[in-house]
Amino acid sequence: MFMPIAVVRHHMMSLEYLGAGGSEYVTLETAIALNKAGFDVYLDTIVNKKIMDKLALAKYLYNLTTFYGIPVEEVYGIGLGDPGHKDIVVNTSGDVFSGSADVIYLHFPPFEDVESYYPSLKSLRGIIKFLGSMYSYINKALYRIAFKKFKTIIANSSVTARHVENFIGRKPVVIHPPVNIDLFPKNPIPREFRENYVLVVSRISPEKGVQNIPILARKLVERGSRLRIVIAGSLGKFGKIVLSRIYELSFKYDVEDKIEIVINPSRKRLIQLYCNALIYFHITPKEHFGISIVESMASGTPTVIPIDSGAWIDVAQTSTELALPYKDIDEAADKIIMLENDKFLWRKLSQNGFKRAKDFDRTSFHEKICKVVSEIYYEKRKR
Repeated sequence: MFMPIAVVRHHMMSLEYLGAGGSEYVTLETAIALNKAGFDVYLDTIVNKKIMDKLALAKYLYNLTTFYGIPVEEVYGIGLGDPGHKDIVVNTSGDVFSGSADVIYLHFPPFEDVESYYPSLKSLRGIIKFLGSMYSYINKALYRIAFKKFKTIIANSSVTARHVENFIGRKPVVIHPPVNIDLFPKNPIPREFRENYVLVVSRISPEKGVQNIPILARKLVERGSRLRIVIAGSLGKFGKIVLSRIYELSFKYDVEDKIEIVINPSRKRLIQLYCNALIYFHITPKEHFGISIVESMASGTPTVIPIDSGAWIDVAQTSTELALPYKDIDEAADKIIMLENDKFLWRKLSQNGFKRAKDFDRTSFHEKICKVVSEIYYEKRKR
């Protein structure tokens, strides 16, 4: 039986230097979706070129799969590397470094100045800022040429789509990232059984802005809050700089006893943190979508998110019935205090967010990404 060969490309350099994040998760889910749809799927990543031993590659894929809470059997049959002949190629890193493809999935506008979509980098200097600037420069220089070769452009949110349309004049298809809510409880834990902490789930890397959490902790203390803050996320090589900054500011603002950091939590541990938190806070300004925001909603944990973000538009639908927006750290502290003290508001956001999260499950993503890729594949066959 003939099976069309699909290659899912992602350079995954960020995995080693920044830690596992949303783009790696989308890459895995795209490969799984196409595999289920009858394609012979191969993951082509920079890891293939660094790890030549097949057993080590299989272990790497297993570790990444379990990190995201995906059943291991779902990646059975997915190959690793470039098979040579391929019928369709999907670039899931969203930049020019993964090479040409028939379909590209954009997580943010990489052709813009890196500080415009990651404002947290403005305060940084040295190698990180240099690499970020070079990344943007190369993408900006090559994207208009590269985009002519992409048959379909997918954006992760309406905000990302708008940036793309303004830059190249093509309107992308919007497919929100998948969110793995399969293992979350069927009913949220009631407020009275929750613990007194604000949860922040983020890759611990410079662009995410988690280095500013001690400032938030200080403002909560000044407002008389009893809440502590738990930061949970993956850690790459560049993350050590962020950790040092968090510790430095924690002592500076005398909040070291108010902050806990959980590095590379297992999926089970992460879900426990979501479900027991009183409030979820998203620190990254201009977040393009925010998978962790939907995960917090899936746990019934009220969320406080940046108003200048795709998360506020696409996830919360600009409704304070679903989440509370903030424009700066001061306002974020005020919104957190509001949720800490207002039990009625807390329950309303908990219930509404819990229902909203179901709109972003994995099945929905699988169906949408397969539809787009299959249409392009059949168009190619007609030629």
